[in-house]
Amino acid sequence: MAQMLDAYRDYFRAIRESYIQPDASFEGALVRTRQAARGARSNREASFGRMRAEPATTARDEGGAHGHVGQFARPDVRHHGA
Repeated sequence: MAQMLDAYRDYFRAIRESYIQPDASFEGALVRTRQAARGARSNREASFGRMRAEPATTARDEGGAHGHVGQFARPDVRHHGA
């Protein structure tokens, strides 16, 4: 999950810089960081899916993180994604 949050932080920074410096081109940074954030989110979702598939996994083991992080992560990429 930390990797996903790091990727989202980098993506947010690229978005912020594109607004701070509107005359500069940030297309490459935006595409690269957006793809990294999407990949990190996919990896996190797959990891949680594997954890849920384990025979001894309960809702308490998951800690509810899957739903909460998913709600946090998705709007950002959807809003800025192409």
